[in-house]
Amino acid sequence: MNTPKLLLNVSIVAVFFVSFIWLKVNYFHQLAYSIHLSLDLAATLVVCLFLQPVLIHVLKSFRRAAISIVIGATFILSLLWNAERSFLFQEGLEIELYFFPIILSSLYLSMRTSLIAAAAAALSHMILNLFFIGFRVEFLLQGALWFLTLGLMVMMIVQTMRSRDKILNKRNVLIQESNSLILGMDSAGKIDLCNKKMVDLFGLESTQIMGQYFWKIEKLVVNKEALKIFQLLHDDIEHKNGELELEMSGEVHCFIIDSYALKDNGLISGKMIVLRDISERKEMEQQLLELSITDELTKLHNRRYFDQKFKEEIIRSERYHHPLSLILVDLDHFKRINDTYGHSMGDEVLKRVASALRESVRLTDLCARMGGEEFVVLLPETDATEAFIVANRISECIRELAFEGFRITASLGVTTHLHDFHNQKMIDAADQALYLAKESGRNQVCVAE
Repeated sequence: MNTPKLLLNVSIVAVFFVSFIWLKVNYFHQLAYSIHLSLDLAATLVVCLFLQPVLIHVLKSFRRAAISIVIGATFILSLLWNAERSFLFQEGLEIELYFFPIILSSLYLSMRTSLIAAAAAALSHMILNLFFIGFRVEFLLQGALWFLTLGLMVMMIVQTMRSRDKILNKRNVLIQESNSLILGMDSAGKIDLCNKKMVDLFGLESTQIMGQYFWKIEKLVVNKEALKIFQLLHDDIEHKNGELELEMSGEVHCFIIDSYALKDNGLISGKMIVLRDISERKEMEQQLLELSITDELTKLHNRRYFDQKFKEEIIRSERYHHPLSLILVDLDHFKRINDTYGHSMGDEVLKRVASALRESVRLTDLCARMGGEEFVVLLPETDATEAFIVANRISECIRELAFEGFRITASLGVTTHLHDFHNQKMIDAADQALYLAKESGRNQVCVAE
C-alpha cells in the first residue's frame, strides 16, 4: 500500500471514530435509539472492513498483534452494542455483532483463540441479559447454546480454511515449481499470479510484479523478449496451442501458448497465460526429421528427401521458366575396393566422396545418395554450360582424394531441361549419359542430348 493512500485511509478512520465518540458522549440521551445503535453497527463495520486491511498492511512485521487489535476493537464494539441493546430494548432487536470478531479470529488466528472468543461472546451475552433483564434459567441455557453454536461455526470455518490452504499450497507449489511460464491477471488488469520462471524472464523482483497493473510492469521489464508476453495480455483473443519463440539465457526456446479468459458466474474475472516449453520436444522432432531424410553413412540427404525436393524444384522451374540441371555420379570399380580393402574402407571412400560433393557445389544445390556407390546432385537455376563445369569440378575433386594404396575415379552423367520438366525423364536422361560415360572408358563427364 503506497503512503498517500495509507494516510488517506488512516485519516478517514480517525475522523470517523472521533466523530463517533463525540456523538456518543455528548448526545447519548438525546439521539434516537435507531440512530444511536446504527452508530455502533457502523463503527463495527468500519473496524472489520476498513481498519483491518489498514493495520494488517502497515504492521506486516506485527501481523498477529495487528489482527488481535482489530479483533479486540470489534469485540468491544460488539459488547457495547449488546449492552446498549439490552438496556434500551430489553429482549428486542436481536442483531448479534459478535460474529465479526469470531469470524476474524477463525480466519487469521488459531482454533483455540477462536473458541475462546466464542466462549467470551456467549458469556458476555448471558451476563448482560442477566444484568439488565434479571435472572432466568433460560439465559443460562441460551448462553450454553450460544457457545455450542459459535464453537461449531468456528470449527467449520477453521477446517474449511485448512482444507483450502492445503489445496492452495499444493497448487502454489505446483505452479511455482512448474517448468512452464505462468502469468495471471484479474479483470482490472492487475497481476495476481506469476511463477518463478516468469519472474526470471521479466528480470524483475516478484514484489515489482504482484498486484501491479500489467501495462505498468511492461515499462519496467528489462528483458525485451518478455514484451512478447505483454502483447498476449493486450490481445482480447484466446490462444490455443499457438507457438512462441523466446530467447532465454542466450538460447532460443520454443513455447506452446495457452491463454484462458477466467469467468465467474458468466462474467470475465481475469486472464491466465501458460507457456509450456517444448524446446526439447522440438529438438527431438528435428533430430527425427534429420534421421528420416539423411543417409546414415554419408550424412547426405537420402533418396526419399531427394524425390520430394526434386518435385518442388520442378514446380519452381516451370513457374519461373528457369533451367534445372541434374548430375548422376557413380564411382568406378567400387566393388573392387570392397573386395580388396574391405567394406570398412569402402564406407570410408563413400564418406569422403560425400564431403567432396558438398564442397564442390553451392549451398542452394542438393546432394543426395541414391544408393550403393551412386550419388545425385540437383542444380536449380543452372544451365547446361554451368552444369558441365560443376560436373567436371566434382570429377576432379574425387580424383584428388588420396587413399592408402589406391585412388578412385567417378563417371558422371549430366542433363539440363529448359522446359517439359519431368523428374523421371530427367533421371533417365542423366542415367543414359552416365551409361555412356561408363562405356566410353569411365572417369569422365557425359552430357545427355
